[in-house]
Amino acid sequence: MIRVPVANFAMLLGAAIWGQAAQAGAFNPPAGEGIAILTGSFSDGRDFVDGAGRKFRSPAWRKFETQLHIEYGLTDWLTAVARPRVVSIHEGGRKGFRGEGVGASEVGLRARIWQPGEWVFAVQALARAPAASAQGRFAQWEDRGGVEARMVVGRRFVVLGMSGFFDVQIGVRTRAGRADELIGEQTLGLRPTPSLLVMAQTFTTQSLESPKRLAARGAPLGAQRVKTQLSLLYDLAPRWSLGAAAFRTLAVRDGAKETGASLSLLRRF
Repeated sequence: MIRVPVANFAMLLGAAIWGQAAQAGAFNPPAGEGIAILTGSFSDGRDFVDGAGRKFRSPAWRKFETQLHIEYGLTDWLTAVARPRVVSIHEGGRKGFRGEGVGASEVGLRARIWQPGEWVFAVQALARAPAASAQGRFAQWEDRGGVEARMVVGRRFVVLGMSGFFDVQIGVRTRAGRADELIGEQTLGLRPTPSLLVMAQTFTTQSLESPKRLAARGAPLGAQRVKTQLSLLYDLAPRWSLGAAAFRTLAVRDGAKETGASLSLLRRF
């Protein structure tokens, strides 16, 4: 039901770092090199908006998530990606529950297809394995698996003496047992100092459902979610970095609003 954008944060950390290297294209580490990012996040909320746009208070929930994001350069243009996750969920109320276990995890490839000057074009394909516990309330909260494909367009630049980048991503995500989604992301990153990267991001999802299905469940416009996130990444040493992010739902339909934060430890290898 609720998923914070930890994976997105990790991928963009990797993209931002490799994009700063003179010999590497954005979104891909050099061949034979890689990056590992351990991220812990917390989110909570209780304000719910139904499919017709009506707001009401629902039982409070809290979610803790730990993810290990790994990238490895198979070639200078092709990168292997893996994201195992462990999740803990607590939902309040009379019918609340506590659940924890291995969450839906991802594995896939990202390919840089064109790099004219400071521009970079890439594609990414991921397969998502369902949560290890396929039954009960934990499975209802977690993703049940599927596939995802997206196109990424990015550009590096220098403004007021600061190096930076922006990227735009759009794609489609299938979800077993639920409506498929259109996904969109936008990121702006700046380095005010050589060791500090500041990023502002938005994440958007829109369900893909037939008009008949939408009318049947009283959600004429479908499920939609728009989040914003502010992130910092500080280079502790040549191979180590520490990241922090805060995120919040700006708009939602057929879902709950959420607020949260994450911490990340990054290691290049």
